[in-house]
Amino acid sequence: MLYNNLVVLLARGVAVRYSFMEVSKMKRVLLVTGALFLANSLPNSAANGEENARGAAKLFIGYPKSDALNSVIKGHTNKSHWTKHLLYATWFLDGKPNVMMQCRVNQTGQVTTERDVYNWAYQGGGHSQLKPQSLKSLRQAVRALPPSTQSPAMANLLILSFRNGGDWTTRTYDRAKLPEAVKKIYKITGAPIETIKA
Repeated sequence: MLYNNLVVLLARGVAVRYSFMEVSKMKRVLLVTGALFLANSLPNSAANGEENARGAAKLFIGYPKSDALNSVIKGHTNKSHWTKHLLYATWFLDGKPNVMMQCRVNQTGQVTTERDVYNWAYQGGGHSQLKPQSLKSLRQAVRALPPSTQSPAMANLLILSFRNGGDWTTRTYDRAKLPEAVKKIYKITGAPIETIKA
């Protein structure tokens, strides 16, 4: 009979008897406890995105503050905006952050290049589609990117954000000392970049 049967639970090898009412209470407690545990232990994508943005923003602490530079930093570190992209690169024409030379590549290999004059216009935009082998080579180059260069001068600054597994990562490099992986990225995409003699 099921009306007032006892459920037998084994705890440390000892049979412990509970009424159905007690078991129901236990289930509710376990459900609430489990929910709280999951809420605290599972990654929160919004919180992680905010944390990543704060971490990337530290790369730019030493530079003169301006609305133009702030817009670039925000654009590069906005993880949710780049869910469909593989990489996003920016350098400044004549070292001025109000004129941004940009390259974006989405996950399917579509390349977009343009000059962005802050608060004015997008100029000289171009689009191209990478072939599968070129896209594969690009992904390999992205995986080979080294850590950020320590505080390159604004005139030399290259900002490169990219998909790193499930994360969106931002790094900075010196155009006078470009790593080979960065050179390869620009060669594959055909995006314009001015290198500077060290």
